[in-house]
Amino acid sequence: MIRVRWFRHGHEQRNDWLRFGLMRLHRAGRVRYGEYPLGACVAAGFDASVSDHEHRHTSVVLVEDGSSALRCIVDSEDSFFWMSPLVHHADLYFCAGYNRKFFEERTFTPPFAWQQPEEIAFYVQRARDLVRDHGAVFERVRPFVPIGPDLHIELALPRLARKLRNAHHKMASRALSSQSWFFAYRDFEVRYRKLLSLRSAPALHDIVLLDTLWGWPRHRHALHLRLRELAEAGCHIHARLRWSEPTSLDGGDRFPLSAAGFPLETGRVENYESMLASSRLGVFATGFHWGWRNIMTLALMWGLPIHADRLLLEPWFDMDRFEISWNDDVDWPNVGARLAAVSDVERARIKAHNQSAFDALLAPERVAEYFIKAALGANVPRGRRGNDNRAHQGVAA
Repeated sequence: MIRVRWFRHGHEQRNDWLRFGLMRLHRAGRVRYGEYPLGACVAAGFDASVSDHEHRHTSVVLVEDGSSALRCIVDSEDSFFWMSPLVHHADLYFCAGYNRKFFEERTFTPPFAWQQPEEIAFYVQRARDLVRDHGAVFERVRPFVPIGPDLHIELALPRLARKLRNAHHKMASRALSSQSWFFAYRDFEVRYRKLLSLRSAPALHDIVLLDTLWGWPRHRHALHLRLRELAEAGCHIHARLRWSEPTSLDGGDRFPLSAAGFPLETGRVENYESMLASSRLGVFATGFHWGWRNIMTLALMWGLPIHADRLLLEPWFDMDRFEISWNDDVDWPNVGARLAAVSDVERARIKAHNQSAFDALLAPERVAEYFIKAALGANVPRGRRGNDNRAHQGVAA
């Protein structure tokens, strides 16, 4: 029986989608899944620096099949630009921000023709630094999946129910070396069913978007100006662009905007998820680090037609499995045409196609299955397992 041990900490919610999938596989009798305190990873073969590390969107997981024990780091940072030095302390490093050319050819090519040199200079240098510092272990990196939809749910539990949960946790902690995940699993199921129920939402709005002015602000600002134009032409647009201080990382400080003009609002956004599910077209600018956006992944789950910047990041599967239209310009000239093309019939067709692709590739169990298969199928050279500090002395952890 395949055994998966997850060493928990407080900053890994982005990996709950994988966690939920592993829980489901456990309950189906296909794997043995357990959760443990982060500090227990050292006894399981991880270097002490993994336990001491200040984790950010990274998870520590051991996968065993009786003959192999693979130390895995699952990194759901926005992109490879913020990959962790923990790659040196893992047999496999699953990267949500994967880019094949970067990890296989050790090169970075800025993807958007509209970006000016000062808007990408930091990232060009950052890519060189990462190759210098970690390129020797890039063969350990594996593509992963986009950051999954948020599985957190606030339940209005009566006092007795809360007391029962606390009592269960205390009893399980005393009786077991592992941590109980029973109630986390139940909450995930409630949230997942709620999200699935929104797949059938009718088209009540044309475009709905909540956004923040970061990540090439002139490009994001241009999108919201375009949405305002469409609203003035009679489209049902609900969008809000919030202010964010400009930064030199993306050259935003070279194209200053006035905070007095924000938030830039068109229509009114209330209950974002339900309004987005009831929209005709999802429109997304890429994130600050060309990152996967979990709200875009949620839109794919619902099957919505999507118009977005081309993705620098690549999951383990071909994104062409989804039907997405792409933007290549700074000022989003084709949003109106794309919206006009999405009739009720076309929306229904695309939704059926994208929902089917999502269920085949990104449902929680499918993500967990890929993770286990990729881990156990790894050809890890002898001497790579266990602590391997000697191979990378001087690299910060």
